[in-house]
Amino acid sequence: MDTNQSALRWPPSALPGLGERAEEADFSGIRAFFRREIENPETMEILNEAFKGREITETLEWTPDDSSTDTNAFWALLGSPNGNGVQWLATENKVSLKGKGIVMIKATTINGMFTMWMLFE
Repeated sequence: MDTNQSALRWPPSALPGLGERAEEADFSGIRAFFRREIENPETMEILNEAFKGREITETLEWTPDDSSTDTNAFWALLGSPNGNGVQWLATENKVSLKGKGIVMIKATTINGMFTMWMLFE
């Protein structure tokens, strides 16, 4: 397996409505994907850097509109092992999402473990 890619890949059979009729699936109702209890070292490194100097229980949010790689963790998180499966879903299912895309990533901690979610619009 390529170590630069997440072990998580969603084959068409893993999502309701996909399979032989994938082009007819309607994912336009998706509002968010959550990643809870994140343990992946690469994603945790990005989140630890993003939360540096901040209260760990705060909810931080990032959008693609901020192009600063120093302050905006959006692109790093989207490319992380905990984000690239959702990015793949959005890229491979543009028609089924009916124009929706990932517009924001939020993160916080719950019981001391990072949780992040990607919002679609």
